[in-house]
This record gives sequence, structure tokens and C-alpha cells, in this order.
Amino acid sequence: MKRLIDYLAQLLPLLLIVSIVAFVLIDLLPGDAAMERVGLDATQEQLQRAREEMGLNDPLPLRYIYWLERAVQGDLGRSLRSGEPVTATLVRRVPVTVELALFGTGLAVLIGVPAGILAAVFRNGRIDAIVNLLALSGMAVPFFWLGLLLIMLFSLKLQWVPPSGYVSFAEDPLGNLKFMALPSLTIAVAFAATLMRQTRASMLEVLTADYIRTARAKGTSERRVILKHALRNALIPIITVMGLQMGSLLGGAIVTETVFALPGLGRMMVDGIFQRDFPSVQGALLVIIIAVVVTNLITDACYRLVNPRIK
Repeated sequence: MKRLIDYLAQLLPLLLIVSIVAFVLIDLLPGDAAMERVGLDATQEQLQRAREEMGLNDPLPLRYIYWLERAVQGDLGRSLRSGEPVTATLVRRVPVTVELALFGTGLAVLIGVPAGILAAVFRNGRIDAIVNLLALSGMAVPFFWLGLLLIMLFSLKLQWVPPSGYVSFAEDPLGNLKFMALPSLTIAVAFAATLMRQTRASMLEVLTADYIRTARAKGTSERRVILKHALRNALIPIITVMGLQMGSLLGGAIVTETVFALPGLGRMMVDGIFQRDFPSVQGALLVIIIAVVVTNLITDACYRLVNPRIK
């Protein structure tokens, strides 16, 4: 518990700094939110009234303080386009992005870790070469290009799954899986490629250790040596990479949700930027920042689960 409190105490200043940077960057976006609200045909008086109502005439530091006070209380303002509370919009959209991230992470682990283990066990062989080629290809392919290719192949040509859209799992479980299959695969490819390379590197380092040679000398089966002794000790760097990749995963989710028309946080941010709906963008960005911080906390906890000697 003390470690958790210390960790949170270190993260609070980080969250504050990141929120300030995000607030300033959003404020620097081109366009006038008041103009977007009243329309291009509005008079100068209407424009000034809208700016006053939205607090845009206040200095930037004062606007940030007002926003932070409301955000701490759970009030992230209202959408400039729809007038709906941003918090209510986030409640609907966060589960979509969480589901996409979980499915994508699960696919990446199922693909990347076994492939990396095989590449390490059969190093410098044909399997190792194939895995390295796949890893380099996966890291080089942009999210939007891969998403479009998957739509063309599996939706338009083979017609196995729908090209875009979303239905909740509670409403239609099978339909939900069909809609989430291609987006999850899209963000999983680059993540799996990174896990392949990290797993291979970690396993190669562990497989040359003295305790691995000792286990083999005792007659331990090769499968047990690989899965119990080698993999468990190689997991720490792999878990670290998984935690660090969460930011990239959420960044990929922004592009992927746009390509597949998923109503998640990423689509909310993109629509908010184009529509100059700054409260929506700030709310979505705040949730993403918190998600990255929580992921790092979970990663730290996983270290001690994998290796109890880490305190």
C-alpha cells in the first residue's frame, strides 16, 4: 500500500504537467471555437457574446485553472457542437476503445510472444528469418494502410466481416466480434511485431545463462526448460515493452477507429479537432493520459507477480 501511495504521489505532478501541455497545445489549434458555434454569418456582437459565454476572453492560465477545478469534480464541460456533457459522451465511448485495446493486446500477445520464442529456439534458422521478416514488415506498415487493405480483402472481396460500424457486445456478441475483428488485427500487427523482436532478444539472452545449462544437464525436458525456466525470466523486458507500447497502441486506436468508423475515444478526438470542439478533445485526451499512467502502474505490479524478488 505504501508503494502504491508513493507511486501515485509521483504521478500526480506528471499528470498535472501533461494536462498543462495538452491544454496549451489544444488552444494553439487553428480556428475559432466561438466562430464554429455561432456560424460564419454571425455578427461581431454575436461572436463576442459567444466568446464571453465560452470563457475564451479570459487569459489562458485562468482558463486552465477553471478547467482543472471542474475536471477534478468530474465536470469536463459541454460539447461546443452538441451541447452534451463531455463526461456523458466519454461514458459511451470509453468502452469501445477499451475493448479495441484489449482485443488488440490479446492478439498481439498470442502472435508475438510464441513467434519470438520460436525465433530464439531456432535462431539463425529458417523460422528465425521468417519471424524477423514478419516483425520488420509489421513495424513498417502504417495503421491506416493496413486497415484499408484488410477491409478490401476480408470485407469487400471475401465478405467475411463488415467493413465498418459497431454494435455493443451486450446487444449482439457475435456481431460485436465481427465488427471488432479487423480493427483489433490492425492495431495488433505493429504491437505483435515489437513483441516478436523483444521476446526473441530476451529469450536469446536467457538461454545462454548458466542455470539453463544446469537444467538441461539435469535431464529436464526442453519444453520445460523453455517455458518454465527461460520464459519466466525473460518476461520482465517483455512486460516493460508492453507497458511502453500502450501509448503507441492508443495512438493507433485513434487512426483505426477513424478508418473503421468505431465510436470510440479516437474518433471523438478526430471529430473534435475538425469541428473545433475543444472541450471534447480535452476530455478524450485526459482519459488517454490517465489510461497510460494506469497501464504503467499495472506494469509495475506485474513485475512482482512474475518475479517475487522484485520489491
